[in-house]
Amino acid sequence: MSDPRAVWPDERIEYLRAALKTNASLHRIADDMSKRFGVPISRSALIGKAHRLGEDLKTRITEPPPARKKPDGSARSAKSARSAKPAKRRPQEPPRASLHPAPPTPLPPQPAPLPEEVRLTFNELKYNSCRYPFGARPPFMFCGVVTKEPPYCAVHAELCFPRQRPR
Repeated sequence: MSDPRAVWPDERIEYLRAALKTNASLHRIADDMSKRFGVPISRSALIGKAHRLGEDLKTRITEPPPARKKPDGSARSAKSARSAKPAKRRPQEPPRASLHPAPPTPLPPQPAPLPEEVRLTFNELKYNSCRYPFGARPPFMFCGVVTKEPPYCAVHAELCFPRQRPR
């Protein structure tokens, strides 16, 4: 048995179509329909039903947001609240010339010469073999150069773990 709250009788559909022609917000229409029909109707339910009915919600012009109260009790609109005080900006100063020239930036370290790659399969790898992979499809091959400290030889370790620049 279906949920009676999920049923949209013709009376509710007619009321929704008439309400969508007004400039009321969907939230307000949902509240009005909930009070009128005694069934909780959410804004999301209205959007879904209007979409299924073929109503165009994108071109609707809705009412402006309600006026907010100033601390002294008078009302002001949300638009005037945002534009009440323009943001102060400091004028940009021209860059200052330095008395001392900047030290030259050090050149990045030269990579170690490429090792003679052995190209081993996974089953041929040993504990001290470089495990740098080659190829994206089987058969997968690995560098295989004998290393002092696994998992990579010096060249591939530099590729995988680049040194951090000083801050």
